[in-house]
Amino acid sequence: MKPLLVLLAGTAIAAGPTAAFAGTLPPPPQPSGVTATTPVAKVNPADQVAPGTQAASGARPLPGVAPAPPVAPAAQAPPGVAATAPAAVTNRVTKIRPIATRTRALILTYAAGETAKPERYSVLNCPATFGTLRERDEACVVVNRVNGDLTQLKPSQNTFCPMMFSPVTVTANGIWDGRYVDFKHTFGNACEMHSATGTIFDI
Repeated sequence: MKPLLVLLAGTAIAAGPTAAFAGTLPPPPQPSGVTATTPVAKVNPADQVAPGTQAASGARPLPGVAPAPPVAPAAQAPPGVAATAPAAVTNRVTKIRPIATRTRALILTYAAGETAKPERYSVLNCPATFGTLRERDEACVVVNRVNGDLTQLKPSQNTFCPMMFSPVTVTANGIWDGRYVDFKHTFGNACEMHSATGTIFDI
């Protein structure tokens, strides 16, 4: 019996201290909530929930992971009101049509003297476009030649007037192609007036 015990003791010493004291060492530390008898549950990657999404019905939350906040549902139209898409913004282009005719009208006066009261009145109304001209339309041609600015009228060099002072005063007021006309002039005599203005003041 004694030789058998000595043989067993020699075998234990030869195996080393680890084998001799393996039964006396404490078990290794386990994770929180897991005992030595409870195996650690394996996590299926399909059961993991991405951040910002709501877990599917029946899915179990992971230990130590806070559940994601619920996602707010999209806004819906009130009952009985159909949802409409926003109206497209379009740019409207306003077309400006050309004016068919322009105002060309003058009020004419004639008076003998430098500051005398007008003796005769007349209205000269000319079309914007000239067709076949009558004899009276020569006045419109003269005014149109200076674009309504009667101060640009010059005496004709082919007309010779007597050296006689018998003044006449003429005026023209109105609108010519959108511009106001305010003309007043005193000529030395009626011949000089005709030499510069033609038939405008033959009223």
